[in-house]
Amino acid sequence: ASLVLLLAIGANAQQASVARIPTQGSFGAELQARGDTYIDLHYVRTKKRKVLLHGTLDEQSQQALKTYGTTLKSDQLAAHSHNKFAIPIATDGTDPCPQNVTRHFSVKPWFWDNAWHFWNDLTALGHRLAAASSRHERLALDVFPDIPNDRIKLIDLILKPAFAGGIRGASTLFSSSETCLHLHWAVGPRVIGPVDGGGFSSERRASSDFWRHKLLEDGSITDEDRDAEDYKPSVIFVGRSCAGRGAARCIRNDGLAMLKKAFEGRGWRVDANCCAWSDARKTLRSFAGADVVLGPHGAGLANALLARRGLVLVEVHGDFGAELDLFRKVADGRAGGYVSVRGRFSGGGGMTFTAGDASSIASCAVNVWLDGRNARVANATVTTSSETLEACGRVGPDPSTPKLFVGSRKRLGSGGALIEGAAV
Repeated sequence: ASLVLLLAIGANAQQASVARIPTQGSFGAELQARGDTYIDLHYVRTKKRKVLLHGTLDEQSQQALKTYGTTLKSDQLAAHSHNKFAIPIATDGTDPCPQNVTRHFSVKPWFWDNAWHFWNDLTALGHRLAAASSRHERLALDVFPDIPNDRIKLIDLILKPAFAGGIRGASTLFSSSETCLHLHWAVGPRVIGPVDGGGFSSERRASSDFWRHKLLEDGSITDEDRDAEDYKPSVIFVGRSCAGRGAARCIRNDGLAMLKKAFEGRGWRVDANCCAWSDARKTLRSFAGADVVLGPHGAGLANALLARRGLVLVEVHGDFGAELDLFRKVADGRAGGYVSVRGRFSGGGGMTFTAGDASSIASCAVNVWLDGRNARVANATVTTSSETLEACGRVGPDPSTPKLFVGSRKRLGSGGALIEGAAV
């Protein structure tokens, strides 16, 4: 589908608008690759559920309106709002807006009570924000139909640093009072974010870099000097409850104790009590400072997108048919490594590990991380060391290789091996 980018630019009242259908440009290449459509309205007015263009539309703008239509509509928003957010575009000769107005982005959350879906939306949004942020625009976010109360902590900690213009429910976007704004509007269906889609390695990484950079600017997180002689790398354990059905994908306390001992024996810091969002700021900093994130398959692992580049994500699989490629993409978003582990089930409910198991897991994860660290220090391409091959057993291609992510639903390794494989 072609991408329409409609610009209403206040150069003068007589020739105010320019419209084009780009094949590349601010967002053209990225959006067309996913078949999504966005429309940019530069410096327009909104009033009483209308978007007001100003001046006499030039030929290109008239053609764009013929292609797009005279209603600002969104399949992404309409899917859950019964077309409530279909807004007429009026060309009634209103006065032009000043060019220093806030740029508004719109988003329809898709189950933000789940960290995977939260980051799927934010990865797609962050890639576009990174381009807008480089132009030093004042940004605002309008959430449809309103801000989900159950994710206020995530919104406060992660989203707010990026939006100097504020975050609000979209009910105020087309209020009775007239407002000047620059509107970046989702036209197509809900964005299939780069986390959830095949490929998109560069988009994933740019988006994660953007969110992390904003948190660093805000002072919410800090960066340690990983190259200091006394630096001790950090591993965090992302847990799940073993109660009830949770036993199918949780690691028992005795297994976690074995893993803690194995990493500490290699000189690593271990945060074995990470990730209770009741202390959201501590959890945010835990993910942001982690060199290795380890846990059973679950949405919480997606928060590893906040980590530094070079992260290693260790995913522990139970017998519940989880897709392996989901969290490889999270590791790829941090230009890092991925390790797949087959959990050992016990009669006590949940998965556990022997001392030997824990040592093997730690050895593989640490060596994958060291391969990335050594390449970063040398400013070289990551190569798999003989130590990593010996520790992990089977090492796949670089995560940036598209074949690793498109349509892959198989495990990296074979049989019932503890270390099913790794990608570096």
